Amino acid sequence: MNKNNIAVIGMGGAGNKMLDALLDINRIYTPVYMNTSTLEMDKLKHITSRNMLYVTNGEGTGKNKQYAKEVLKDNYPKILSYFAEKFSPVSGIDTFFLICGASGGSGGTMLTMLPKLLKKINENISINAIVAMPDLDEKEDSLRNAIQVWKELNELQSKGFINSVQFIDNNKMGNDQEEFNKATMESLDESLSINYDEIDLNDSKKVNCENGYKVVLNLSKHRATVKDAVDEAIKESNFLLPNNLECNILMATFDEDYYNKNELKGVFKVYGDEKYDYNMDERNVVVLGGVEQPVDYMELLQGALETIQTKQSARNERMRHMNEQINFADSGNVTVETKEVPKPKKAKRLTKKDLAKIMEDEDLW
Repeated sequence: MNKNNIAVIGMGGAGNKMLDALLDINRIYTPVYMNTSTLEMDKLKHITSRNMLYVTNGEGTGKNKQYAKEVLKDNYPKILSYFAEKFSPVSGIDTFFLICGASGGSGGTMLTMLPKLLKKINENISINAIVAMPDLDEKEDSLRNAIQVWKELNELQSKGFINSVQFIDNNKMGNDQEEFNKATMESLDESLSINYDEIDLNDSKKVNCENGYKVVLNLSKHRATVKDAVDEAIKESNFLLPNNLECNILMATFDEDYYNKNELKGVFKVYGDEKYDYNMDERNVVVLGGVEQPVDYMELLQGALETIQTKQSARNERMRHMNEQINFADSGNVTVETKEVPKPKKAKRLTKKDLAKIMEDEDLW
């Protein structure tokens, strides 16, 4: 793809961090940092007054999507003016990648609002979403927000506001968020760099912006066959992947010193265009466009949420029953046995004789 024509918008805390990681890799993209928290924006390396959009509200929205929606409505004239000026039809920007986390309040809400706004400004653009999904051990609010974002994304895709979608799997993050974000954004940059001799810029844009789910497989250089490398790439991917990798479009490029491009043919069921290319940059990348969504994980999210809600409901019922018992006892209908507490001896000052006895006590020493 022509990266000069690509804008990347990082929304909320998670989106801002990932955008910063992407710009560490390649600063050719046109960035926008969008957030309701200046505290999160202050920590970013590549943010400037020209590429930041602070949505005024105080400091953050605390995972409250309804509050985030109200904040965005209050700031809508400012947001519209910013994007209309920066990305008018003559700006040269024709492709957007929106990056955010699904579990928070600001980023996920911005994600479901921005595509409609951007399409009002320029209806001829492609909009793609990269969304970090929470791990299954997250709290109730995070899981509920993520499920809501997923549903809203599906609706936006069905109405033509969003082209491709990718979900980042935060279960794979471990303890090093910075390294995880770097590897994830390297995968994005690799997928957008797939044009070479036989794969032109239009081919690259077509596969990266194909309607549906997008899959990027970064192949290791040290596997005996392409099939072995593909299996490993699926296992090691930082993105959620569906079980079925049938696709509408496939574009792949290999370093000829490592793999024979023809070995990949037939590994995936492709219903539309497929092209295989060689490069001189030691890149071994496969991009699949128009794949089914990883609905299995969404079902796991729903199950995790229901488990939390069941446990919380049982706990609330126990607490309610306990309070009823306490209130019943306080009403006088229950006889509570009490023991007479002996009156404490009257305190008196220690005499010299008392002190002498204490000093003579061998147990003291």
